[in-house]
Amino acid sequence: MSKQIESKSIYDTTIRLFFLFIIIAWCLMILYPFVSIILWGLIFALAFGPVHGSLVKRMGGKPRLASFIIVLVSFTIIIIP
Repeated sequence: MSKQIESKSIYDTTIRLFFLFIIIAWCLMILYPFVSIILWGLIFALAFGPVHGSLVKRMGGKPRLASFIIVLVSFTIIIIP
């Protein structure tokens, strides 16, 4: 009786892990076209983090204004050339 319960539990766990693997693979396939955009976003976020922190201090604790200034300057640098 105990072996039957153990084997049923093993099959149940195996099926659940298989479906979990399928769902994770499917999610990764959906995200695959956007990997380069996500990577560049991460690079820019890490690069502008200290700049944003210093701008927030200069603006008197206004993070939204500092973010707006960074975006405005970035768009200006991209559009002018």
